[in-house]
Amino acid sequence: MTSQTLPSKKLIRSLQLKVQEIEDVRTGLINSMESFVNKPINDVASVSESGELSTERFREMSSYLDYVLSTLVEIDSQIQKPYSAGSVPQVSDLVDKISQKLSMEFSNSLAQRDERFTHLEMQAEKMTQDSSYLINQWEEKEKKIHTSINHLMHKTDNLSSIVTNQVNEQTKNTDSLKLKICDLESQADKNNCQFSSIACEINGLRESCEGHGCQLINLQRQIKTLGHQQLLSESLTTRLESSEQPDAESNLQAEARLKNTKSSSAAAAPIHSSKTLLPEKGKILQDPDHVMKSKANSSTVLKDNRTSSEEQNKEKDIDKKFNTTKQPQPEIFK
Repeated sequence: MTSQTLPSKKLIRSLQLKVQEIEDVRTGLINSMESFVNKPINDVASVSESGELSTERFREMSSYLDYVLSTLVEIDSQIQKPYSAGSVPQVSDLVDKISQKLSMEFSNSLAQRDERFTHLEMQAEKMTQDSSYLINQWEEKEKKIHTSINHLMHKTDNLSSIVTNQVNEQTKNTDSLKLKICDLESQADKNNCQFSSIACEINGLRESCEGHGCQLINLQRQIKTLGHQQLLSESLTTRLESSEQPDAESNLQAEARLKNTKSSSAAAAPIHSSKTLLPEKGKILQDPDHVMKSKANSSTVLKDNRTSSEEQNKEKDIDKKFNTTKQPQPEIFK
């Protein structure tokens, strides 16, 4: 057997038991045959110490008796043969023949059994050698297995200690994390309270800002109206100054025109009051006072046309100066 196909320890033990049984049977058979040969037939039925016949002994006795009966039957058949007168064998010769035949049969059977026993002994020795070799191989394997198991157990112990240490550290870390989480939750609750209070303050500030925004819009409108009023006052002052100091040429031209109109009206039309001039052929006659007023108004209109652009420019300057233009409303007022 090779070391790769080693039998199990149980099989080796069973082989050893079989060898021992074969050796016991061999020794028992040798002893029984010696007793059969050395003892007479009447002494064959020996009993055991307990008074009962053993099974092995009973089998041996039955086989021996079968053999004796077969030999007796053969002798009887020879005796019953027809013999001639004077040739009848003597009883002593018959007994000698029976004894010789029995001794020959016993010697032959003993020789065969000895050969079988020697063959069995050789097989038993070979099996014991094989079994001893197998036992040695198994013991070596078992030692190796034990050493590997001890090594593995040592490693598992180290690993278990490492794992327990890691578990303990993780439990400590989890406990500390739980405490931190509790602290964070409490801080979050505090922050929520602060956020709610800040939100209330923001709402209050938003309402106050809306009020201030309305006030600011009103102030911008007031500033704009004040600027317009200032422009109007400046324009009125300029108009008054221009009306108080008319140009000399315009006055002379007005007087000449007035004289021409008076002379033409006196020659062409009947005499009427100066204030009630009737129209003639689609023309309206005006009194001198009205004409003077219209001339003054025309001059002021020209000046007004000149100053209107200046007033618009001044109004733009006022809007830029006081920032009274409509600003986009911030998001807080929307």
